[in-house]
Amino acid sequence: FTVAFQQCSLAAVMALAVAPEGYRSGSRSPRGKSDATIHVGLDGCAANPEEVLRGGFTEEMKMQRDFLEQFMKPQCVGPPTQLPEAAAGLPLEAAEVLLLQPGPGPARPWCGRSAAVACLAATQRLFARLLPGQVSEGACDEVCQLPSEGAELGTAQFMELAQRCGLAAEKVCSPVEVLDEMLKSRLSACCVLLESYVGVLEEAGEEVEQDVGFHCLLIVGGDLLGPTYVTFDPWGPAAGEVSLWQDHALKSAKPVGYVQLTVPQA
Repeated sequence: FTVAFQQCSLAAVMALAVAPEGYRSGSRSPRGKSDATIHVGLDGCAANPEEVLRGGFTEEMKMQRDFLEQFMKPQCVGPPTQLPEAAAGLPLEAAEVLLLQPGPGPARPWCGRSAAVACLAATQRLFARLLPGQVSEGACDEVCQLPSEGAELGTAQFMELAQRCGLAAEKVCSPVEVLDEMLKSRLSACCVLLESYVGVLEEAGEEVEQDVGFHCLLIVGGDLLGPTYVTFDPWGPAAGEVSLWQDHALKSAKPVGYVQLTVPQA
């Protein structure tokens, strides 16, 4: 990664509009998706998995870097003819690559841990891949090795846990505040603590709901006009997927706290 790329934030890719696919409705989790590994080339298209395997993890991360760097290159634009995009942070496809692509360790080391630990581990993975010079790739695995916490955490308890995981945590009133920070080129994510989350699984072609109750989601991007959020959800048999949550769907799951996560100041 170049020095400029090491200093980038989530806003580096905010110019890419959020894709319309992947929306969810109500307070239910998204339907199950294929757990196939996503390999993205320089043009944003799927790369040949055999070529990725030959190059190993280093080659895979290089392709991810090239994919993200294309949105950082200055482009010639004429006089403004419309309002600027309201997209902030990571678009859906980039979030899938950065959060769900395996690293040197397990693909989803948070599997079997609480939703709070899973979201904090995913945050460390995201920050490590955007700021490899500042955050270790192994930080995600280290979070997953921490002693077990209770299934339900209050906002203050979650913030204490985040700090033990090496993250700076601050209580906010809404995820929109964090999206605003992303627009200011500040590397951020927002963890949402939910009181009434309902998961959905597909069995024999039919949807089966599961009343989960307390749960955590991680917002890594979105669109301020909705607002709509690009969200990592650790629930389900795949132990994590990325989808779009509309604001009304988030509120229907009864959020009880919002915490902004950032890299601690040196």
